[in-house]
Amino acid sequence: VTNALSRRLEVRVIREGGKHFMAFEDGEVVQKLKSSKGKEFERRSGTTVRAWPNPKYFDSPNIPQAELEHLIRSKAYLLPGLTAVLRIEGKDGFEEKAWTFKGGMAQYFDAMLGGREMAAPLFTGERYFEEDPNEQSAEIMPGEGAAWALGFLASGETFTESHVNLIPTRSGGSHELGFRNGIFDALRAFMDTRAITPKGVKLVADDMWSRACFTLSAGIVRTQVQGQTNEELTTKHAVRLLELCVRDAFELWLNAHPEEGKRIAELAVEQAMNRLRRGQKYERKKSSGVATLPGKLVDCASGDTSRNELFMVEGDSGGGSGKEGRDKDTQAEVP
Repeated sequence: VTNALSRRLEVRVIREGGKHFMAFEDGEVVQKLKSSKGKEFERRSGTTVRAWPNPKYFDSPNIPQAELEHLIRSKAYLLPGLTAVLRIEGKDGFEEKAWTFKGGMAQYFDAMLGGREMAAPLFTGERYFEEDPNEQSAEIMPGEGAAWALGFLASGETFTESHVNLIPTRSGGSHELGFRNGIFDALRAFMDTRAITPKGVKLVADDMWSRACFTLSAGIVRTQVQGQTNEELTTKHAVRLLELCVRDAFELWLNAHPEEGKRIAELAVEQAMNRLRRGQKYERKKSSGVATLPGKLVDCASGDTSRNELFMVEGDSGGGSGKEGRDKDTQAEVP
């Protein structure tokens, strides 16, 4: 696709003691494959692809620099010890940026937090299944698993990043769902054994995740993704895979760090209490002498917000049958 949408593309490959070059313009070969051998290539390997986007296919031929930086920087912390370099070619030469994270995700976390303190120490780990995954995970293939880092902030902006096979999954997906499920289930089990949850308060996953930051790197052999840019993983067994990777590990960590675990639980309870308070404050305002509601709203009689529903229909024509079929006590309608 990159070749088809570029006015020119060049490929250089060094491997097995040889250098190979080929060039294309508008997707067609303009320089046939040329190979050469030499001692200088014996200890080297690597691939270089240069592409010049064709402006006629894009709103702008410029690559979004912030997005590219983020992509390259993420490779450095996902592969600890690797140095990732971004060289930006300009009229006055090259501007170069480089990133190395020998400490991997933990070091990246420090950089992202920028000096802010976490409510508890960072929870990091990794688990990859070998030749014989246990009976509960028949779909899991050898080598599949994940690495992660998880932290909690008492206040301020949080961040989350997930990847599959080093490719960013900006829209999350099944691996992220399994990670979230496993972590939340572990915290809930920890809280139940210590009777931390106040009476009358039921925790939901968002209570905990609203104060969480994490980086997640999953390895999946047979991936299914949604969209051309692979932004969301849909592989079904990834949910179970990630739950198996993190649930027991996080519960063990919480029990080994009970004071820190209690602080994380208190953060979640605080968010739950805020959520409940927001729900109690919410009242549905009835129309007064001032026309505050949409003119075409067909209101319902009940003031009980826990029972009421609002149906939004497509245009006036969709409203007629809805009006006749609705429960006038609890169901309102607006075209």
